[in-house]
Amino acid sequence: MATGTIECAAPIVGLRFEMFKVSNPHPAVEKIVLLAQDGERLNIVFHLIDIFDFDEATAIATGILPSILNRVAFYRNVNVGEPYCTGASLPKDASGSSYTVRRDLLLMWDHVVPDLILGKDSSQELARLLENPYTHEHLYSAFRFAATRKIM
Repeated sequence: MATGTIECAAPIVGLRFEMFKVSNPHPAVEKIVLLAQDGERLNIVFHLIDIFDFDEATAIATGILPSILNRVAFYRNVNVGEPYCTGASLPKDASGSSYTVRRDLLLMWDHVVPDLILGKDSSQELARLLENPYTHEHLYSAFRFAATRKIM
């Protein structure tokens, strides 16, 4: 079993938390790791099993990302922007040798918002909420859209 990662990020306003893991029922997803250290960027790392193609890995990540971002915005009442890929480290083949793709991006914000810092209990609660089945997609999406437009 060959494993690799695809790394994504999204602008986030006013939320910090230590790294925590989330499971997902997709058969190629071993785990998803979330981290928001600076109150400006949410990092999401997808650990994938037996995915060798960057486009396939990106398709899996972009299929799952809305459910994560919409619910983080809703359950923590924070602004979460559009996600983007920051890099990947995928195996070339089943032998496990890998290649790495990096994309660097500089984001700048012109406003100040106090950060909400999640403790361990709150992070665990958020992980539990993110692992629940994703229902009412249009409502979460509408909430995130409206919350993000408040700051523009």
